Amino acid sequence: MRINHYKKKKRIKLLAALLFFGVLTSLIVINEKDKKKEQSFFEIQNQIHTIDAYRIYLSQYGENRRFSQQAKDSIYAIEKQEETELWESLSKQGLYQVYIDITKKGSFKKEAQLALENQTWEEAKKKRIYNLYLEKYPNGIFSKEAKELMEQMSWEAAKQKRNYQQYIDAYPKGKYISMAQELIENELWNTESKAWNEANKRNSINSFKKYLNLYPNGINSDRAEKRIIDKEVDDIFKGEYGTLPSMGRTSFSQGTYSTISVYNNTSYVLSLRYSGNDSKVITIPSQSRKSISLLNGNYRVTASVNASSVRNYAGTESLMGGGYDVTYYIQTIRY
Repeated sequence: MRINHYKKKKRIKLLAALLFFGVLTSLIVINEKDKKKEQSFFEIQNQIHTIDAYRIYLSQYGENRRFSQQAKDSIYAIEKQEETELWESLSKQGLYQVYIDITKKGSFKKEAQLALENQTWEEAKKKRIYNLYLEKYPNGIFSKEAKELMEQMSWEAAKQKRNYQQYIDAYPKGKYISMAQELIENELWNTESKAWNEANKRNSINSFKKYLNLYPNGINSDRAEKRIIDKEVDDIFKGEYGTLPSMGRTSFSQGTYSTISVYNNTSYVLSLRYSGNDSKVITIPSQSRKSISLLNGNYRVTASVNASSVRNYAGTESLMGGGYDVTYYIQTIRY
């Protein structure tokens, strides 16, 4: 009985082993069939060789199968090839913006952007509308040249229209600013009447001197000289000055003029300015005498010498006809 039981168990084990081997063999056969089927399917998709064909393979067999990486590599290669062909086609037509819009972050984006900037610049130069470029590329490769050409155009237009202020307003620190200001200045002084009006408008010593330099024999030359003296006297009276001694009257007359005799008892050249009904200046060398004739009336008188260490002197006088005499000297007081 024991022998029969042992034999029975052995047969059962043998049958189990045969069954397992059979199942295993079947699985191996099935797996081989699947591999051949997958390979055959991939080969078909590979012959079609399109992005959609490879995506169909990946959709059916997944991302981690035997030919998955090859399918992915093929998709990448096709996409690159298509993009290259697209770039070559569009760049030949100058359609760089179309390429950028279609591909967004394409491999040739930098080339497209650079080519588009060059294209915009060439168009701007051709039309001489440099803002066309600067509006798109304010800090672009050609922005400096564009700005210089715009300024040049503005300057040429200003010269043609003789409207130099328009250039100055647009380019207050421009390349031609000095020339523009000089031309404006010349326009203001290019006729005697305009020069006199401008001198009066500025109402300065320099403006009246400029009028005299330009028109020394002009119809307003005497008035210009008077204005200069009056303003020089104004300036001295506004500053610090010593008091001039009064003149002495030496003779009387009913005439409309008075004659003043002045002796310069200093070691300097003396300049006297009289500002009133007449405005005149006389220069007297050291230890010398000069005379001057003035219309009667009230005057402001100033005296200055050719030495910066000596201050100015000033005072007032009323001339009533006849003769006057005065001696000026400089007294040094030590403390």
